[in-house]
Amino acid sequence: MTEMDEIKAGTGMSVRARPEILAMKGYVSARSLVATGGSTVFLDANECPYEPFVGASGLARYPMQQPPELVRAICDWLDLSSRNVTVARGADEGIDCLMRAFCVPAVDNVIICPPTFAMYAQSAMLQGVEVRKVPL
Repeated sequence: MTEMDEIKAGTGMSVRARPEILAMKGYVSARSLVATGGSTVFLDANECPYEPFVGASGLARYPMQQPPELVRAICDWLDLSSRNVTVARGADEGIDCLMRAFCVPAVDNVIICPPTFAMYAQSAMLQGVEVRKVPL
């Protein structure tokens, strides 16, 4: 079933996303629009074009946002489509992105079972989502 089929059928993650998220165009970084090379300077990304020390030229740049090789490896490993994989820079960012995409401020709530990972409650509160604590 394609993503469009899922939307029409009212199934899949797309129907659960906030309307504002579905209406957004995907972010395209300036880096993806130009051919990159060692002499390209990305001042908009606060990157320095020079090596921090000899032999460390790869450390002067930020990594790609959704590295194709990593996404492909995850898809192959878990037998998933690339539309089902998002690479985050750690659990905090992943949780924050999920709260923003799927929780409507002052409408939705998140249930946590303390003691648990603090980022669940923190991200929910930042998004304006009620946190309900249910003890184990």
